Amino acid sequence: MLTPGAYQPERPVALTGSYMNHVGGIYNGNDIPDGTSVISSWNNYKENHPAFAWAMRESTHRILYTVAHSNAMNGLSSNTEVITLTPPWIGKINTAKTAVDTIFYVAAGFFLVSVVLYFTIGRKKEI
Repeated sequence: MLTPGAYQPERPVALTGSYMNHVGGIYNGNDIPDGTSVISSWNNYKENHPAFAWAMRESTHRILYTVAHSNAMNGLSSNTEVITLTPPWIGKINTAKTAVDTIFYVAAGFFLVSVVLYFTIGRKKEI
């Protein structure tokens, strides 16, 4: 956060006809902007804008602080090991899918064989 009396560039104001000016939102403490952003509005702040860089850093800091101290991190520490568990019904679904696929391919094979036999044996009888 800028201290009183520090250099503060002119803060952007909301653009006419837009819902929110995201650069102005970052400057003024809106950490997670609502809506989408026009990429060209960020291009003016890529270089030589230390106040904007500091505002982005503070915005990121507040977001990470909020997540770190929220219920999303309850019970997690640096020693926590996250284990992926697969429920038993997933295996049954995969087995059923394999069975249905096998039946389909066998039926498709029989169909192709019957078409080939129809055109090879059926044509010889007509001649």
